[in-house]
Order: sequence, then structure tokens, then C-alpha cells
Amino acid sequence: MLISVHMPKTAGTSFEDALRAVLGERLLRYSTQPLSSTINDRMARLKCKLFVRLRGKEIVSRYEAITGHFVADTFDSLPCEKQFCAFFREPVDRVISHYLYWNKRHLELTRQGLKVPRHSAWRHMIRKSLSINDFAAQPKMANFYSLMLGPKRPDEFHFIGLKEEYQTSLLLFEKIFGIKLQEKRERIMDREQYAELLHGMDRDELGVSQRKNREIYDQAHRRFDQLCAQYL
Repeated sequence: MLISVHMPKTAGTSFEDALRAVLGERLLRYSTQPLSSTINDRMARLKCKLFVRLRGKEIVSRYEAITGHFVADTFDSLPCEKQFCAFFREPVDRVISHYLYWNKRHLELTRQGLKVPRHSAWRHMIRKSLSINDFAAQPKMANFYSLMLGPKRPDEFHFIGLKEEYQTSLLLFEKIFGIKLQEKRERIMDREQYAELLHGMDRDELGVSQRKNREIYDQAHRRFDQLCAQYL
């Protein structure tokens, strides 16, 4: 079973779409919103682990791969061999993209007369009108990679891809798993439209807030280089 941990704003949507094009209904998408602390989301994470324990054999029989926003150990209890994969992105670029995306979606929802979903981190950002630097310093953003990985380390993953090396990453994936994926591009945001949101942004300050993410990103990069040397 291929377990693909979709870390937000790391090319995960492009990768998921490419997997879907090949696997179709054999790909299970299951997200538990690890960045949200609402009661509903915490309960959803508990229910997911219970679901995996109770219906693990059914999941294994129906699907070849699982992808979504979940902590990397969510499906550890599946009764099968598991192969873990994930994409990573340079932390400062990732947190800027995350901030811009949530603001963009908020504006779109507002125009449609809709509210932001019940996502605690997202709602907190909107309610407090956080600057990019304040957003990046929030505990869940400052420890983003650690939160998404849970107890796992990058060197435990069978595949690591990098947003910055997307084409090479797809080739690496094909060499490791024998699955050729077509390159699909995520929606690219025009940052010039959001210059006001990034006003006063200090990349050095962002770098400080993203120090722990940088450490894990560097580990992931080394794992990527190791896999490239082995397979490419």
C-alpha cells in the first residue's frame, strides 16, 4: 500500500491529480486536517484511526494507495506492507504560499457569501488579520513538518519528492515504483495581486520562525539526494 502524505503547498495537489489519473478509484483520498484543533477535527482523527483498525482488510482489498492531509502514522495499523511518500518544499516559500492561499480562498468564499470552513488555524489567521510573519510564527506553522510527520523521519520514507525538483521527483517515483505519472501543474498564484498581504514581509524573520522546518527539510533533501543517487 502506497501512503502519500499530502503536506499543504508542496506540490501535493499536482502529485495527487497525477496519481488519480493512473489509479482512478484504486486511490483513496482521506484527510483529517492535522492543522486544525477544533473538536470536530480532533474527533475525526480519532475516528480515522478506529476506522483503519476496524476496516483495515477492506481498505487493503479496495485500494492501492492512500493520499490526503493526515499525519504520516495515521495508517500504520493497516495489515499490509506500506510504502511512504511525500513532497517537501523550502520552508519559507512554503509558508508564504500557505498564507497567500488561505487569504485567496477567504476572499473567494466571501464573494460567494460563504464562511471559512471550521478550521481553527485558518479562522484564527482571518479573525486576527495576521501578518505573514505572525502567521509563520504560529506553533503549527513553525513546527509544520514535525506535525505532519508525527513520529516518522524523512529517512524512513520510500520516496521523497521536492517541489523545487518536481520533474526529477516524478522520474524518481517512476524508477522506484514503476508508475509513470504525467506532470500536472498546480494553480499558480499571482503574488503581485497580493503584494499588500506581504507588505513588511521579512524573509530573514521568516527564516528564524521556520528554523525547525528547515532542519527537517534539509533531512528530506538529503534523503532525496540519496534516492536519486540510488535510482537515477
